[in-house]
Parts: sequence; structure tokens; C-alpha cells
Amino acid sequence: MSSPLNSTSAGSLLGADRTVVACSVVVPDVVDPTAATADLSLTLLAFFGHETAVVLPLLILLFEISRGWDAQTSKRLFRACLWFIPLLLWLLVWFNVPRTSTRVQINQAETLLQNSAYFAQGTAYSLTWVGGWLRDVQGWNDLVTAVSLSFIALVTAVILQAHCYYRAVLRPLLGVHSAWWRFFASPAAFPWYWIVLTSLPPILILSFGDTINSPRLLTVPGVGIVWLWGNVFVSTWRWAASQPQAQTAVRRWFPRIIGGLLALFCVLLLAQNLRFVSRYMGYHTMMGAAYQEAVQQTVAANEKGGTAVFINLPNELRDHTQTFPLGHEGVMFYVDYLPQPEIIGVQVARPVDMALLRFDDIRPVMPYAYGVMGAGNNWLNIAAKTNSPQIFATRYLTDHIDIVPVGQIDPPLPNTAPLARFVDDSSGDDVNLLDGYVRMEDGQVQVNLIWQKNRLSSPDVNIFVHVINAQGELIAQMDGFAFERTYPIAQWTEGSPFLDIRSMPAPVEDVQVHVGLYNGVTGQRLTAVDANQTIFVDNAVSLPILP
Repeated sequence: MSSPLNSTSAGSLLGADRTVVACSVVVPDVVDPTAATADLSLTLLAFFGHETAVVLPLLILLFEISRGWDAQTSKRLFRACLWFIPLLLWLLVWFNVPRTSTRVQINQAETLLQNSAYFAQGTAYSLTWVGGWLRDVQGWNDLVTAVSLSFIALVTAVILQAHCYYRAVLRPLLGVHSAWWRFFASPAAFPWYWIVLTSLPPILILSFGDTINSPRLLTVPGVGIVWLWGNVFVSTWRWAASQPQAQTAVRRWFPRIIGGLLALFCVLLLAQNLRFVSRYMGYHTMMGAAYQEAVQQTVAANEKGGTAVFINLPNELRDHTQTFPLGHEGVMFYVDYLPQPEIIGVQVARPVDMALLRFDDIRPVMPYAYGVMGAGNNWLNIAAKTNSPQIFATRYLTDHIDIVPVGQIDPPLPNTAPLARFVDDSSGDDVNLLDGYVRMEDGQVQVNLIWQKNRLSSPDVNIFVHVINAQGELIAQMDGFAFERTYPIAQWTEGSPFLDIRSMPAPVEDVQVHVGLYNGVTGQRLTAVDANQTIFVDNAVSLPILP
């Protein structure tokens, strides 16, 4: 005798956490007492491996009930009840373990409703996948949307199952109460048991915030969800195919019409699923590549004795419009309660020296939504608390994310006189360009500038970097503050040099790069002089291009 699931497989499935998908495999019942005893002993570990195992014994008992009644029923029920022994042993251990001040409590009614709506949304995913559009585009309330769509989908599932289990479902509504038992003891009921029982622990105990931020909670109920809708689709098709043939064209084509509608619905649902998975796997690839770059940059900076500082490093990517009305969708690589260096250090299996900064005002609008890490944006703190920090900026593009170097605080200095000095006699502004050069690599123009502020009273002074072609025409600009427009000159520490790196795709091969300072309000350039006090043409310093 065989069945889709037996006590042994159920114990292993729930105890092994996410391997529950194996429940679709048809396995024989275990009747060998030695094997059953060994399996029962091993299942004791399931309760320590995953919290869902708490409902395992009752789930197994209900499964045996749903298999129907025959000569072996009493034996099967007795064997199923043995699964309560590991649970009792686990509870004995649990009650004797020293506890913290935090107590497990049953949620209030509002939280119970919210959590139930979240799991109902997952159960009714065949319809609720349009809920995100209704919420974000049409302005529907998220909870109302989830509850309404879930109610429609789940009632529809019951009605469709009724066609296959007519006596078990419809007759109770007409007063034949004995038929209820036949439905509850039928295979059609077990997916409902699975979903309800595996959803109960988080519904009863977890906060709504924890629930909607933990999609893994739907992993185990998801087995019952797929089982349920598979049963609904198959039952509907069997009901349509079993209808007696008739002479009318509509009646003759009825099974094909129903089959076509089911096939169309499945195609739409699977296409939506494929699009969802493909899109978010793309986000995962984008962010994974960015983190690999960050790991490499951190290791390189640490090997040189410096701290790696990242500007606007992402922690999640997602669509602007979610698929489902409740919950948070997206690819998340980092959560706030972990120490920041852990996200990089775990990749290289050793502690790393790194820091994260966040600047919301420089974040570009992209076709996708993204979150960034970092709690502060104070360069003075970074300079004081880190060792020769090397600065990296995150550049968000349509199909990928780049981590690029944008500077270094306290860099190695040249042994030559400053390349240029920028002064404003009226305000007393005085800034040195200690060194500057251009590299052309891999189709990129990279400008390296070492600045040092002597004195600056005006908060409006800014940097211009102009790319000039062979005809003397301005063809590109990289103007703005240092470190990807995040480090205003007014915040520079007097006497402390730093390296400012700017890069962009090279518009043409034969270019010149001119650098200078100007007042952002008046547009007036500061006077640029060399070591001999000779004024540069147009107060712009032409940088050498290194091979």
C-alpha cells in the first residue's frame, strides 16, 4: 500500500525545514518496527531544528484521518499518535530550560487578524498577485485588498472542490450533517489542515512586523497551498470531463471549454510566477555582483592599511509596484540589526575594516526601488575614526550596479611643489591643488586630484572638471563636490590633504582635462596660479595625461 505522504516522510520533511517539497513523492508506508522506532527517535531532533515541527504530530494524525476509513485505520491512528511522544519530550526540555525575561504571549485580536490576512494572502496567491497593482496604482487599502481577494479565491476553491465531493460539501449546507465527516476525512481536506496548522504558530505568536518581513514563514504552508490548488484544478477538470454527453454543441464542448479556461488560468499564473522569479533573480545577480566588488575593494584597502568607506551601498532591490498587497518584496542582503562590517567580513571569513555612509540627496531615480545602508554622512567623523580611509561610491545603472573609487583621505603626497593654487583676494579663499593627472583606461577618463584647503570663508565654492576635445570644445563635465558630490569644500579640514577621483566614459580618445574652482552663486572662477605665480589661462589647470 502506498500514499502521497506517510508518517515517516512527514516527520523528516518538517524536521528538515525547507525540504518539505519532497512531499509530492509517493513513498510506501513504514511497517518495520525497527525502522519506525529509529525514525521516531530521530524525529525528536525535528523540534529543535524548526519551529514548525511543533504541529507535526497533529498534522500526521490528521493526515491519517484524511486517508479514509478501512480495516487498518485504528492501527494507522495508533501509529500516528506515537508522534506525540517526541513532542512531549521536547516540551519537557523546553519547560526546564532557563528563560529570559521575554515571555511568549498570544497576540491581540488586531495582530491575529493582520497575521491571518497575510497567510490567507499566500494561500490565495492564485488571485492575490493582482493585489499589489490594486494597492499601488488604484490606491486600495492593503489589508482590505488582501482580505477581499483572499476571501474570493478561497471561497471559489471550496465551491470548485464541491463538484468533486458533492455529497461531502454541498449536502451539509442542505442539512445533511453526517456528510461533513466524509469531507473532513477525505484527501481534499488535508491541504487545508496543512495550511492552517503550519500557519498557526506565527499567527498566534509573532508580531505583524516580524510576519510580513519573514517570507520564509510561508515555505512550509506553501506545500499545502500548492497541494490545495492542484487538487482544485484537477477536481474541476475531472468534474467537467465526467459530465454526460449531450447533443447540443455547448454541452459537447463543455469539457474542452473548462479545460481551456483552466489551462489559460494556469498559463497566466505560471507566467506571472516566472516573471516574478526572473525579475528578482536579476536583482539578486545585480546586488551580488555589487557586493563582490565591495568585497574586493575592502580587501585591497585593508591590505594597504586603510579603511574602506562605501557611499550608498545597497541593502535591497525591489520593484516600485509590489505583486502582493501585504508584506515586503525584494532582494535583501543586509538587515540593520547586524554589525555593518559583517556583510563584507562574512565573505572573506575574517574581520574587515569598513564603514558605510548614506547620502539620500545624490540617489538617482531608477526603474527599480532600492534601499541603501549607512546611518550617517559626517565626513569629519569618518576622518577621525578611520585609518587613511579609501572612499568608494555606488553608481546605480539600469541593469547593473558599479562600485567605483572616488577618493582617499590622507593619501600619499608628491614631493613636488603644488601643481596650482586657487585664491580669491576679496574673500581670502586659498586652496592648493597638490597634484593632478588623468588616466585613460578601458574607455574611461579617470581624473585624480589631490586637494588641500589653506583657508576658505565662502560656502559656495565648487569644483569644475571640463573635458575638452582637440578643437578646444567642451564635450563633457564632471563638476561638483568631491567624493561623488558629497564632500563640500566648506567641510574640508584645513591643512589635511585628500585624493579626489572622478571618472566617466571617454567621449573621444584625444581629450584634455581642465580643472578649477568657481563660486557657485556668481559663476566667477577663483584665480589659478602656478608655483611661479603665473596665472593659468581662463583660471583652469590643464592636467597631464599619463600612459
